[in-house]
Parts: sequence; C-alpha cells; structure tokens
Amino acid sequence: MELKDMYGKVMTGTVTDLNKDEAFVQIEGNTFSLELTELEETPELGDTIAGFVYENQAHKNRMTVDLPTVMPGVWDYAEVTNIRTDLGVFVDVGLVDKDIVVSLDDLPLEHSEWPKKGDRVMVKLEVDHKGRLWGKLADLNLYMQLVRSANDTLKNKDEESTVIAIRDSGTFVITEDYYLGFIHINEQDGPMHIGQHIKARAIGSSHRRLNLSMRLVLLRKSHRMLK
Repeated sequence: MELKDMYGKVMTGTVTDLNKDEAFVQIEGNTFSLELTELEETPELGDTIAGFVYENQAHKNRMTVDLPTVMPGVWDYAEVTNIRTDLGVFVDVGLVDKDIVVSLDDLPLEHSEWPKKGDRVMVKLEVDHKGRLWGKLADLNLYMQLVRSANDTLKNKDEESTVIAIRDSGTFVITEDYYLGFIHINEQDGPMHIGQHIKARAIGSSHRRLNLSMRLVLLRKSHRMLK
C-alpha cells in the first residue's frame, strides 16, 4: 500500500524505535510517530499498536490512538477554527496538530454565508487521491435522513436551531431536538450564515418540517422589555 493510501485510516504497525517523547511505528515500510503521552504505558520494541494515521500540519507522518471525532463515513459536529476565503474553513476534528479544511467548493458562493469562527458544522472526513484529508460538509439531503417528523403540536414553541442550508426563499435549520425547520426570508431578522445558532418560534408545520419565525421571537422580546 502506498503512503498516500494509508492516511485517514486506522492501521496497525510495529514499534521499531523509541525516544523519551515518541514511539516510532512502522507500517509497510513507512514510519509514523506516536506521542507517548497518549499511551497508558511505554511500549517495547516489537509491540504492535493500532491508531489513526495522517500527515500533520508540519508534514510529519503521525499516528494517534485518540481517534478524531469524525472519520470517513462517520459524521459529527466540528468547530470552525479559521477561515481562508481562497481555500475554505478549517475545523477542529480532535487532532492536536492538524485542523481539517472544508473546501470552498462545499461552501456557498457568497462568503457572507460561510460559517464563522466558533460555529459548529456537521462534517465527515474524506481523503483525496493525493492522501490529503478534507472535511465534507453535510448537505440538506443527509439531514433529511436524520430528522424527526414535525407536526403542529410544536406550534408556538421557541426552538434553538442551527443553520444548515440557505436558499433564495429562506433558510433551513436543524433544531436541538432534530426537527428540520424552514424560515421564510420574510420571517428572518437579517442575513444568515451556515452554522449560525438562532432562536425561532414554530408557526406551523408542512412536509414533515417546522415552519419557523425569528421575527415573532424578537417581537415577544420587545414586548417584555416595554412592560
């Protein structure tokens, strides 16, 4: 197996060398460094160890037994740590020495709709033909497989939600209780961006999703302040 085909996988190798900080694990002729602080006890030469292998930010081959929160085929939320308009957004998936890029190809054309630093977005890992790790942003179709079916019993309830998709007619969100919601552009209180955390009131349901209004939440807040 070529080195580039190993990245992003959990693999097993043999300890071939040690120093005071690291174990060096060999897999099919390629060596990966593993921080000893990740292990409960120092291994011996010849021991076998399994871990997630990747190339870190400094282009060093690394193994970790602390698996990232997202993997190829495994979706989870990751926090945005940095933004580069020429590349995409960086997210923290639990690797101590590497953040993963969600490509601008997966993001809206308008930079104003990109996630902001500190937002959380659902991603999985993908590995390209060069062995580079990327974050794949969850799309609306994936969320529709995960959500619960909404109904009018939730009407007038305030829902904490996260923006997941933006359309010309309005914005799709996922609520904390995993209902899919839609906020018509006339019911928004301003421009929206992916990963934005918002509060909106349920005003009805259709097509298994909640219809939500941010304006009603603002109006209720204004009425309380005037009393």
